[in-house]
Amino acid sequence: MFDKNEIYWKQLEKSFLEDCKRHRIDDPEIVELRKSAPLYRDLSGTRVTAVRAMYANEKVDCKTIAKSMILEGNVYSIQKLAEFNLTYQCIGRGGEHLYLRYPECSYDSYFQAPDFEWTMIKQKSTKCALLFMDRKDYCLCPIWGIGAFFLYGGLCREEFTGATKDYVFPRLHNMRKDKVANALTESIKRHIKKTFPDDVAKQHSVRSLRKGAMTMNRCNRSLSTQEEYARSGHTAPDANSHAEGYIETTATMSAPAGRALAGYFDPHAHAVPMSFGCISPQCQDSLDNFVSKMFANDVDCLKPDGKLRELLLSCAACMIGWYNHFKADYGNVHPIVKKIQHAAKYAGL
Repeated sequence: MFDKNEIYWKQLEKSFLEDCKRHRIDDPEIVELRKSAPLYRDLSGTRVTAVRAMYANEKVDCKTIAKSMILEGNVYSIQKLAEFNLTYQCIGRGGEHLYLRYPECSYDSYFQAPDFEWTMIKQKSTKCALLFMDRKDYCLCPIWGIGAFFLYGGLCREEFTGATKDYVFPRLHNMRKDKVANALTESIKRHIKKTFPDDVAKQHSVRSLRKGAMTMNRCNRSLSTQEEYARSGHTAPDANSHAEGYIETTATMSAPAGRALAGYFDPHAHAVPMSFGCISPQCQDSLDNFVSKMFANDVDCLKPDGKLRELLLSCAACMIGWYNHFKADYGNVHPIVKKIQHAAKYAGL
């Protein structure tokens, strides 16, 4: 009996000391900096929904960081842009995008959007992650971000073998799992530092994306709490615990909050994305040739007969749809403009 009591007190002492350490306040300023400030979608426009951030005169937002990533224009920054936009749209924690796999994704013909199976590490479960094209800003669009990633060779798989080939971001699997979130955090801070002081960058991390996205959805009067939780993967206090697992993996419940994060005024209205639907069947061969020149593709399910071909076409349509806007913002010398022009030239368009 004494041995059992001794083990109990040792465990209690350990948990007590850890709790003390967690709640110790050495310096209020340091503690405040440790908290991740939320990153809202866009604080520069006239349609500001984050009123508290506007009154606080905050300038750091997702749009500022995304534009900086695009401006840098190298392979690393474009992959981080794709990770950045996906994490925000899916209200993800740090490194959850590491587990995205093409075989676990499908293209929802009703919502006309790809549906990724998003792994929630802490809950040890998955949720539905419909990705909608952004209504207003290509730099915040997950489809445009994935398309830019594809344009930079994101579908090339020559150097990968085994199960790694099926992952959306196979290069992340060379890293330790906790380093995936840290790498995205460092990228976010690095791009904030280009415009803002170091102390501002210190207040932001990959967790800022989750806090900002959840806040934006909670403040949206058109969304119910259940729809918000279906997107974030949380459980409402008054919810049926048996039903929650079904709700968070149901596309119909996940879609409204996904549209809200993509900038749609009415998140319950059906959204029609950019597509090549107006192209006549006689031009199909030219279109396929153009897409193949844009995206070097080694992923079977994204090839012409693959189940995710619509995802590839959606990415191409989104990049072409925003092409003139992008060229006006970044000029003819940007690598993305050159890559699209190069593909069009060799496709004979």
